[in-house]
Amino acid sequence: MGFILANRTDGSGSRLNAFLNALYIAQYLGDLSYAKLLWIGGTRDNTGANKNHIIGASLDKVDKIFSQNFIDNYCIQEQAKNNATFIDITNFKNLQSLKIAFFSNQYDYFITPIGSLAWYLQDINLNEYRAMTLCL
Repeated sequence: MGFILANRTDGSGSRLNAFLNALYIAQYLGDLSYAKLLWIGGTRDNTGANKNHIIGASLDKVDKIFSQNFIDNYCIQEQAKNNATFIDITNFKNLQSLKIAFFSNQYDYFITPIGSLAWYLQDINLNEYRAMTLCL
């Protein structure tokens, strides 16, 4: 069994949206602990002209954004090893086929997109997806 991974390296909004998608899928699979977030940050130079701090481009380190409890439960601290297997969840037509692949141990990581899962997975219940409530 693998993990549902949000591994975006762009802005914080994209990262969080991909992680919400990971949480939705993990909830569908029956265990929120399947959702993981790879947060590489804190090293980007976000200084603009005249040494002004550009807030929109700011990516703090993971411990400046999330609690230690959240980090322990949901964050992967470093990129996966070279021999890890990945598949983008957009390769699946529906949640059921993704579930079968997830529990068949074919892949280590199932990568989530930043867009709506309903764009990719035909059996997403939009009302449920939009109203997703999680207790982390």
